[in-house]
Amino acid sequence: MIKLPKPIQCHLWREKMEENVLENDFDFEPVDDFKNSEDPSRVTLKCGRCGQIYFYKSIKDTNCEIYIPVFSAKHGLELNSKSSQELLNCIPRLESIDDKPFHWVGVGLI
Repeated sequence: MIKLPKPIQCHLWREKMEENVLENDFDFEPVDDFKNSEDPSRVTLKCGRCGQIYFYKSIKDTNCEIYIPVFSAKHGLELNSKSSQELLNCIPRLESIDDKPFHWVGVGLI
């Protein structure tokens, strides 16, 4: 398990820790889309409401989408080198499987 710091400044963390996070709760702007990456489903995003940076990955074979809070775009670049399985070991993370609402994973483990 890869434990990351709690994104305490993030409104999604503060306001939605115990409930589902809906797509309309997101207000993201792209920071880096890793154009040179072999995997176009990875991007680093910045929240327009609170400034928290997230690494996003869509994992097609499991129909899963994840947002991992990171310190900086550089940290997002480091996560870009991780496999899908390694990314699923990062906590905390926002996760949606089969188009269900997003929820925080790993909250009680950090």
